[in-house]
Amino acid sequence: MHPPTTKMADFDEMIEKAVQEGVAPGLVLIAGDKTGKLDYRKTFGNASLNGAGDTQQREPQPQPMSARDSAFTWMSLTKLPTAVAILQLVEQGRLSLDADVADQLPELAAQPVISSSSDGADTLVPRRAAITLRHLLSHTSGLQYPFIPGALAAYYERRARAGGEGFDMAKRRARVQERFGVPLVYEPGEGWCYGPGLDWAGLLLERTVDESLDAYVKRSVWAPLGVQEGEMPSYFPKTSSSSSSSSSDMNNVATSARGPNGKMVGVPDMPAPPAPEAAFGGEGMRGTMDTFVRLLRSLTLDDGVLLRPETAALLFEPQLRGRWDASKTALRDLLAGADWLSGVAPPQGDEYDWGLGGLLVDGDSHAYRRPGCLMWSGMFNSSWFIDRKAGVYGVFGTQCLPPGDSPIRNLTEAFQEEVYRRANKLNKSSSSP
Repeated sequence: MHPPTTKMADFDEMIEKAVQEGVAPGLVLIAGDKTGKLDYRKTFGNASLNGAGDTQQREPQPQPMSARDSAFTWMSLTKLPTAVAILQLVEQGRLSLDADVADQLPELAAQPVISSSSDGADTLVPRRAAITLRHLLSHTSGLQYPFIPGALAAYYERRARAGGEGFDMAKRRARVQERFGVPLVYEPGEGWCYGPGLDWAGLLLERTVDESLDAYVKRSVWAPLGVQEGEMPSYFPKTSSSSSSSSSDMNNVATSARGPNGKMVGVPDMPAPPAPEAAFGGEGMRGTMDTFVRLLRSLTLDDGVLLRPETAALLFEPQLRGRWDASKTALRDLLAGADWLSGVAPPQGDEYDWGLGGLLVDGDSHAYRRPGCLMWSGMFNSSWFIDRKAGVYGVFGTQCLPPGDSPIRNLTEAFQEEVYRRANKLNKSSSSP
């Protein structure tokens, strides 16, 4: 289903109506272009519905959404700043994209590969190929999230039915090597599946710099972008004892969910998960959309603040085509049937690849996205995009369930189309300034 076509004057009214009618919860939408002429920044609704949300953050009256003060749980939006931080170390020569990470990550190196026979029996076999940082950043290492549909989830379900141990998230919260010390579902480089590669890469960063991922990203990513201490996103958003918990002072956005009547409702008394003992580079941050969009703008401008242009280009270069063609095929197949995929909603028939920063348009079949357009999303349906060739970028900020919610996806597509329209870039013959 494609989003409705809107005229420039109608878009804000359409979004406002969707929020007022419960089609969407509160939203923060921010976009811009390379020239600075487009500076779209709008908030809609409240940070919680009917005051429902985390009991530790509940307010007597819902607070209006704020681009600067409403702190979202970013989920997989976290992957982009983590990837930038890791590429800084690659640029400095402290990490290599194609070296075996076994020495630095022995817990990962020890993981076997699942081999399933035609009769459904599972065997764990030793891994043959090396795991590299490039594998971790491009989701080609064989790691898969155990809580989304896929081979690893099925493996743990079969184990549990046979009386063995399944995957219990509650027992695996504390550290990356405990939560994601799981078998691989294929040999590195022989497939593609969405997984915790960025979490392991964040641990690799920590062991390389002898500093927490949280502290490093604050110092090397957010501070150079002009983010002040009280505005810093954090991998430890609710740990008051953490020196990096500055985002806990913000107005935390409560999670909403689509109810039986099709309208968004607050999730009452949604408990906060136990505080992690370590940073998770693929999912852990909480911060504002105003802060996140600073990163998008810097990468769109290619201003050299965070990465040299030749290093930043790796975020936007196809990693699968010509290197791991089986992985590219697996990515295409996943996009065709991933109902849980939030935000980006790639239409079938487009050509896609994976850059070191996210999902990458690798063809020219889309109506307005250019080849090289980079994008991704999070479990709570927030999403972002950077189209360097068109010179535009944007973030759609929300916090609701289920992942891949169809009405939210349609609004996201409408937002992205509107950004291109307002920047006069809907026509692909319009080159970037």
